[in-house]
Amino acid sequence: MIVICISKCEQYNLRSVELITSSCPTEIEGFTLLPCLIHVVDKEINMLVWLKLTVLFSCLLPTKSLECLHCEDVIHPSDCSTSTTCGVDDMCMTQEIRSIGGERRFKLSCHSKRQCNAIMGSAGLSVTFCMDCCDSNKCNNQLCSSAPTTTMLPTTTTIKPTQRPYISTDHSSITTRWGTRLEISCYGHNVDLVQMQMQIGSLHGKKIAIPTTKSPTPHAYITPQSDMYIICTGYIQLKAVTTTNIQITVTGDKPYFAHARQVISLHEGEDQALLCSPQGFPSPVVTWHYARLAGHMSTIGHNLHINQMNSEMAGKYTCTAHNYFGSTSTEYIIQYISPETTVASVTTLPTTAFMIPPIVTLQQKLIIPEGKPSSVVACQVQGFPTPTVTWDTFDHKFPSNVQIHGPYLIIHNAGVYDSNIYFCKATNPAGTDIKVIHVIVNHTVKPTTLRPHISPVISSRQIVEVRFGSSVTLNCNATGYPEPQITWHAHHKTIHHKTLPISNATLDNNGLYLCIAINDAGQTQASTVVSVTGDAPHITVPPSSVVKHAGDVQSFLCEATGNPQPNITWSYTSYLHTSSRDSHTMPSHVTSSDGGRIQLTHIHDSGILKCTVTNPYGTVSAHANILMSDRNDLVVGR
Repeated sequence: MIVICISKCEQYNLRSVELITSSCPTEIEGFTLLPCLIHVVDKEINMLVWLKLTVLFSCLLPTKSLECLHCEDVIHPSDCSTSTTCGVDDMCMTQEIRSIGGERRFKLSCHSKRQCNAIMGSAGLSVTFCMDCCDSNKCNNQLCSSAPTTTMLPTTTTIKPTQRPYISTDHSSITTRWGTRLEISCYGHNVDLVQMQMQIGSLHGKKIAIPTTKSPTPHAYITPQSDMYIICTGYIQLKAVTTTNIQITVTGDKPYFAHARQVISLHEGEDQALLCSPQGFPSPVVTWHYARLAGHMSTIGHNLHINQMNSEMAGKYTCTAHNYFGSTSTEYIIQYISPETTVASVTTLPTTAFMIPPIVTLQQKLIIPEGKPSSVVACQVQGFPTPTVTWDTFDHKFPSNVQIHGPYLIIHNAGVYDSNIYFCKATNPAGTDIKVIHVIVNHTVKPTTLRPHISPVISSRQIVEVRFGSSVTLNCNATGYPEPQITWHAHHKTIHHKTLPISNATLDNNGLYLCIAINDAGQTQASTVVSVTGDAPHITVPPSSVVKHAGDVQSFLCEATGNPQPNITWSYTSYLHTSSRDSHTMPSHVTSSDGGRIQLTHIHDSGILKCTVTNPYGTVSAHANILMSDRNDLVVGR
């Protein structure tokens, strides 16, 4: 007797049949063998023909995976309408994930058969949370729909089903404006106490304790300046038994400009102010990028001033505004008008009204002891015409004991609820400037030997310039007690470290980098703007004009400097041809590896050879005239 089994099923070809003495495998090359029709036959060879035809329909049936409903959070399993294809070793699962105020919530998905069997067959401490599995298509919409089943709780504390611990909140998610003060509450049910923590960015970051009273129903005041999660954990006999999360999403306004790209023509020696007045919330930080002649420029507030215009100062000037929610740029194209073209109109040169945009000087933080009779905050403002000064808060509300008098903010009989972030805004026709001050009122406590907790204070550079291709490290030095946790936010990424290295800097590294320091006494942030600088291209050796005989070979050199190293390209315009297609056709040529040298072969038509040099900071060009001669007579063609 012989045991016969198909061992390979390559493209439905059954020629490969081997005789073995063991049982058939259950799966070969993505096909399920059902069960590969193991037959015990006589040794006569004609039986193989019959066996091949039989296994054609039994051995090559493709695997059909189970389809299960898939929802992360629904009120009832039957509310789920989306499905997914599971693995061959999965079952459909329905799991009760939490219950808030008597409302049950469920998660539906695929789950391992082995884990389903282990959980449903386990015995031990039980609570009234349901988890159940099934093995037919979309069968999990009927599970856990009546009464909850039991599952294991990883604790040794005895809990009766009627005393199931859980935590409820006012909202599972909150969307708020940047810097708005929020009151967060957690309500513990059947627990000894609830503790609150925060995690900046995502649930994978470090947890930071929020100071609250030791109570089953604590609340806390926070002023979020980035996305975060509030984690509420319930304890019984000092053991965590239940938890829930509150997702906080911070919104603001990405910077934008009221005006688009502008083209300005300037005469020799003329001065010009380029205004940069971005809108956005929080107030954007501004950086400028322009040509190499920085000595002829100066900045006043957000604006850039061009002094004594000359031909080398023509080009593109870019103003970029940054805040936590993004970056936006606007451009000025400055054109140079030479004296030769304006001799007759020198006396009619346009004049520009002299204005200076506001500049606000304001201390960043003020600490006031509770009960102090009066405290005065002065907002010092410069600008012309004289700016108008206003004060404001995130919620546009002031306590009754806070008085505004022109540029002065006066706090009478300070209380702990007067702690807030106050804005000083100065405006005139040339622009707007806003600065903030964090006022902290310290609660008066009896002398104690314990070290007082101090909120973080950050020391960092506001603007960091780095040469294109170089490296720099951003440092966020924060003091406070306990030691603050440091987080960098930049380009939609979060880094939990005091330093942020930037290697081989490019223009992609331009932008706002936000450092946030947090401890249980408070939260502080500081922004650093990274400006990657380089050199616009400059041609040091332009190509030279020549007079040549038809058919001669001639080399031309174009050398240039710039950072990053500029790209060099060549073009040729014939004097003779007039069509756009023919006039820019290059003669036969060979260029060097860096493009700086070109060798023209078989030149026949006179024309202009142009060398163009480009890098991210600008484009320049130079040209040479090539004149072809024949028998000492100058010609322009063959």
